[in-house]
Amino acid sequence: MKTAFLKTTNWLIIALGIAVIICSWHIDIFKQVNKIVEREKFEAFLDAQIASLLLDQEPIEPDDQSVDKPDMAALQDYLMTIDPELNR
Repeated sequence: MKTAFLKTTNWLIIALGIAVIICSWHIDIFKQVNKIVEREKFEAFLDAQIASLLLDQEPIEPDDQSVDKPDMAALQDYLMTIDPELNR
């Protein structure tokens, strides 16, 4: 009787351990998916910002070899200072 109880207890502990591992794994996957969705939203926001800022500029020629582009440097600085949480 005692050995049957111990075997049942051991199997119950193993099953609970596996359940905890599986649950924690699923929670981690949901966090990763949420991060990916938030990143995609922020990338769409940045694309919209770039499109609105570059509307009035002429297209860049592929053979344009000028090294000094302060307007693009200013745009990069602006985009690097946007807060992803506040989108501003």
